[in-house]
Amino acid sequence: AAMPEMDGVRIAPGGRYVAGKVYSNGMYHLMIVDLENIGKARPVIASPEKQEVNWLRWKRDDRLLVSLYFPARRWGTPVMETRLYGINQDGSGLKLLAGARKRDRYPIQLGDRVVSFLPEDPQHVLMAFNPQDPRFPRLYRINVDNDRRTTIERGSAEIFWWAVDREGTPRIGGGMNDTQLTEQRYFKNLQTGAWELVHDSPIEEAPVFDPVLFDPDDPDLVYVRSNHASDTIGLYEYRMSTRRFGREIFRHDDVDIGDVSLDPAQTRIESVSYVTDEARTHWLNPEL
Repeated sequence: AAMPEMDGVRIAPGGRYVAGKVYSNGMYHLMIVDLENIGKARPVIASPEKQEVNWLRWKRDDRLLVSLYFPARRWGTPVMETRLYGINQDGSGLKLLAGARKRDRYPIQLGDRVVSFLPEDPQHVLMAFNPQDPRFPRLYRINVDNDRRTTIERGSAEIFWWAVDREGTPRIGGGMNDTQLTEQRYFKNLQTGAWELVHDSPIEEAPVFDPVLFDPDDPDLVYVRSNHASDTIGLYEYRMSTRRFGREIFRHDDVDIGDVSLDPAQTRIESVSYVTDEARTHWLNPEL
């Protein structure tokens, strides 16, 4: 039997299940196919009412994460909202993650902001949101099976985004000084647990500093999208201890790089995308 047509296809780590988006009745729904039973078992098709599939990612062989979006209104203003669900490979166990709590002051609008999928942890992801004050996101560890959450960082005006290492430890944080109108960047001192200010510059002059991946073999080394050395954004090595950029991995003279793709184990960078006259991909492994 033939595979059904799907977009945004993701293969489970063990290779048995495939998930993707199927278009039906004017919107995208989730489909999960068991490759060992094509034509025998019906594919799982699921999507909460009036919510459309945005992206999906396998957490384990038996657990899939699905981002959904839908239009809504807040205080009379049209907005787009997102939610993140966990679902089993057989369609059971559908669970809203970062779900509402009784003590929440504000319903979460963007409920699919995953900071890290924690490749070494089969049960948790790190997510950023704050149901008490959406201006200052907090960093939570979320159980993908039952939505139990643990606060990792409380967030503030100075730090409202984080980059974490492979173990899920926040290493880099950033935010803005509202009084001075400066962009700030902090590194966490792993010995003291304190955040140390390492960069503070006017917003309009601040260079791009977008951490992509901590090296799995060298925790002091991080790969960063940046335009510190030119007018275009490229990919560079950055050494945390010396606070200096190292080797240029890839940069285009005329355009910024776009997405940086990792291998399935999330340990290496596979490719960098950019757009000139057409969409292009630069593979870091020449054999790919």
